[in-house]
Amino acid sequence: MAFVTACQILAKRYLPLSGALGCKGNMAVGFELVNISKNETIGFLHLPVITKMEIVRNPVSSLLVTYYLSENQGDLIQFVSDTYDDWPFSFGKKSDMNNFEDVTDIYIDKLIRSNLIIDCGFEYQDEDEPDNVYIRSLKCCSETTT
Repeated sequence: MAFVTACQILAKRYLPLSGALGCKGNMAVGFELVNISKNETIGFLHLPVITKMEIVRNPVSSLLVTYYLSENQGDLIQFVSDTYDDWPFSFGKKSDMNNFEDVTDIYIDKLIRSNLIIDCGFEYQDEDEPDNVYIRSLKCCSETTT
């Protein structure tokens, strides 16, 4: 699978940070932001983050989460892991997420149009499946003005 290849490349790149980020063993626990009120997710698929600490420490993913929460006030929204049986909502089940719309790119596009982040192309793009397997290179506008 090409996705596994992209994950392995990123894991090797960020391996020195794994101890500081609280990762144990070879596989980190990934998280998605789930909005059960609207059946949506922010999956971070094409961003260089997967663990909670990576999401928090990355300026773009932090901005993405903050913006999504501010645009969806009053909705039931929680982080859900890709590993544990941790469904935080009082209704539905984790497998329901398979039918939810991933709105990550929609909200990234909104942030780009609002001049809050800049699209700098690709950090990684697979040679065999460049349209499906890639990591975007995004910067917060404040990062580019220093």
